[in-house]
Amino acid sequence: MHGKPRRAFFRAALRMVGLPAAEVLVVGDNLKSDIEAGRRAGCRTALVLTGMTDREQLAESTEKPDWAVEDLRGLVGALGGAR
Repeated sequence: MHGKPRRAFFRAALRMVGLPAAEVLVVGDNLKSDIEAGRRAGCRTALVLTGMTDREQLAESTEKPDWAVEDLRGLVGALGGAR
């Protein structure tokens, strides 16, 4: 497997953007691939509940994002309206 959730995938992406993991927010709709991968890479994570993972699955999972929001508008609100 060459993509998510492998650490090498995120290390390469971080090198491309030139940022340390602590300054990156990984946004995704899947706890298993997106959120797990982001956390393994040392990034903050935000789960958007518009796709693969719903609130029930989130509640039952041991994998927890830093933020869980209904949609991308909710993420902007959770981040304090940052642009």
